Amino acid sequence: MLLCYSRRYGEAVQELSICMAFATVEEAEILESFVEKLHLMRAVFLDIYEDIQYIQFLAVGLSFSVQLILSLFWRFCI
Repeated sequence: MLLCYSRRYGEAVQELSICMAFATVEEAEILESFVEKLHLMRAVFLDIYEDIQYIQFLAVGLSFSVQLILSLFWRFCI
């Protein structure tokens, strides 16, 4: 559970999968629902992470564009 709270979902899934291998049938069914939820949480986290990376990429491009426009403005207007 600590791995889940620290957003280390891949490692949490591995740990729960190992536990499921040694668990009784009833315990394995309970653990399986947690594993499914962790897979969903990991997918959502990765989507958000990719979106953040794309936004950072756009921000860098925008920053470069603004710098270029300002340098051209100062060069030709002053």
